[in-house]
Amino acid sequence: MRRGFTLIEILVALAVMGVLMLAFVQFFGSTLKASSNLHIRNELLNEAQVAHHLIANRIKEAWYVWPPGSVLRMANSGWSTKNTLDGGHDWTVGPRFLAMILPPRKDGVECSGDPTGCFRFFAYYPMKRAHYVTHASAVEALEPDPPNDGHTWVLMEYRGHYRKGGSAVCPVQSDGRPDPSVTAYRGKRGRLLVDYVQPLSDPWDSAYDYPALFTYHVSDGRVTSAGVALRLVRKARGRVYRVPGQVGALSLFVEPKNLDVIANNKAAYCQ
Repeated sequence: MRRGFTLIEILVALAVMGVLMLAFVQFFGSTLKASSNLHIRNELLNEAQVAHHLIANRIKEAWYVWPPGSVLRMANSGWSTKNTLDGGHDWTVGPRFLAMILPPRKDGVECSGDPTGCFRFFAYYPMKRAHYVTHASAVEALEPDPPNDGHTWVLMEYRGHYRKGGSAVCPVQSDGRPDPSVTAYRGKRGRLLVDYVQPLSDPWDSAYDYPALFTYHVSDGRVTSAGVALRLVRKARGRVYRVPGQVGALSLFVEPKNLDVIANNKAAYCQ
């Protein structure tokens, strides 16, 4: 005679299955959460490394880097060049602003006829993320991110041709310094380089502050090397992610390789 399961045995089996299913769900959920956390961190790290290397390469190629204290204006109006940290459109070279001139892409090419013969102006500066999200066009737009919009920055890149009126006039003086009368680089638009840049004061924990985005070594009034220190931070799902890690920033000092080349009106790149 075959004997069936008793009610107690069925209940015990169901309880065991329930415990196993709960353990499986918790394990699967924690694995999924860990994978999501790793994805957010890796995405931030990848973006930080790309931006960091790009700026460092620009500095390495630079002909001239403006020293701390220099005041520049890239445009008289426009949201993409506005100084959202201090107001207005003036920027002072220092821990939050870097500006430089790069040599032409081609020597012996007249700038007025071919832009590859023009000196190039580059600048890097932070902007409040909320300002960017509010003003960017549909093509430039970032997704609104309420936990971060009012607390983090984006880093912008500005480009322009550093040229002077008159095809045979060099926009760089004979001592290698920029001609202060040159303003042709103004009036362009800044564009997004990297998102979720940590302000110099961490918005969620003062233990993670760092002193400067940009630092400078100056000799005889000229920048002989410039440093970039980049740190990203993002709050997602109630957790704060910091890149590159719990301390420090992606940082290095770079020496502009073209500083010793003296610009003058007889050089091929100025004709």
